[in-house]
Amino acid sequence: MPKIFLNYKEEAKKVIIDAAITVAIRDGYQAMTIDDVAKEVGVTKGALYGYFQNKEELMNEVLIEISKKIEENLNLSHVEGSFDAILDQLSEKILKDPQIPIISELMAISGRDPAIHQMVSKMMDHTIQFLENDLRTLQEQKCIPDTLDLHAAAIVTEALSRGMSAKLSITQEPQEIRTLWQSAMKKLVGLPVEQPRAGISTQ
Repeated sequence: MPKIFLNYKEEAKKVIIDAAITVAIRDGYQAMTIDDVAKEVGVTKGALYGYFQNKEELMNEVLIEISKKIEENLNLSHVEGSFDAILDQLSEKILKDPQIPIISELMAISGRDPAIHQMVSKMMDHTIQFLENDLRTLQEQKCIPDTLDLHAAAIVTEALSRGMSAKLSITQEPQEIRTLWQSAMKKLVGLPVEQPRAGISTQ
């Protein structure tokens, strides 16, 4: 397991944040403890307190890092082709992202925890703004209609993508979920949806 070298504080913080993400994915946020993260890193709990005062402060940095990784997955600046091709690539990236269920868990408890609520709201606002810019790029490329309300579409895209990721974590039929997500996205932007194969409904 990676060790912390005190001469490299930023690198050490990154090691701790990555370890916390690993533990949160494996055990869930509520079950995660500073002790668990310290064991994942390979240091004492006291060493971690030199970087983060408590679990909430660490989780705030975790959410920032997760937000960056989600944005990397949703970045359309290097994606080319038709809207169908773009959806194929995005759904594949979301399918392979194990971190989105962490956000779903935090959202579920945010109503009872003001600190978590503030962190999650800030991250979601940032992600929605990023998605809105992505959709604007598609609009400029004439991939989606000029009349689309970009902000509303970004909000729905975030929710659909998070929901797809959560469903994919428990389903045995990932392709069916991806197909439904792609159909929902096409309906959202006002594009025609092909008739699904037997057994899949987009209504």
